[in-house]
Amino acid sequence: DGADDSTSYTRELFALSRQRRVFAIVVARALMIPVFIGLVTYNSLIVVRLLDGTPVQAGVLTAIVYFSFAIAASQAGRITAMSESRLFPLLGANLSLSLGFVAALFAPGLGVATIGIAATGAGFGILGSLYRSIITGFAPESLRGGLVSLSEAGGRVTATLTPLSMGGIIAVASPAFGFAHALQLAGLAVALVAGGGAIACPFIANASAPVSGVPSGISEA
Repeated sequence: DGADDSTSYTRELFALSRQRRVFAIVVARALMIPVFIGLVTYNSLIVVRLLDGTPVQAGVLTAIVYFSFAIAASQAGRITAMSESRLFPLLGANLSLSLGFVAALFAPGLGVATIGIAATGAGFGILGSLYRSIITGFAPESLRGGLVSLSEAGGRVTATLTPLSMGGIIAVASPAFGFAHALQLAGLAVALVAGGGAIACPFIANASAPVSGVPSGISEA
């Protein structure tokens, strides 16, 4: 009986996660991770190698990204309440996440980089709270933990692949462009691919058929 129950649970979870609306949001949640991981992994090199900063300044900017993340995550509910749809906070937070990273990579100085890093942290904090709320809203109580775990597993995969991918791009591009430009190219690629996908997914979800038992828009999920 235990094996049958496990098989039934897995089948139900798989059927739920295959629905286009659910799948799009699970993918979006995984795609928000690479930009943040790229920033915190290469923050020291961005500050020291691209901006001629010091390790101490790099540490301060790392603290800023986590501080902005924590503040934004705590205010995600209030931010969402200001909009009739969660689609628009998701769009704004994804843009903040990706454009902030690009701003840090191409900043002319530490001032602009600080703004970009804070924007990235804030976007990541808002997205984490919103996606968790949306994903739990898709599932009945019996499947809620499994769906959340599935979405977090996707994030762990992208978190693992991001430094490997960026490192590979830097290694290939450095001989031709130099380390600094190769780092910028790698970060830009992550922002365009992962950030672009993360922006597209909520629109795909919002246009998809509703999940059974869940209101029609992701704004209400």
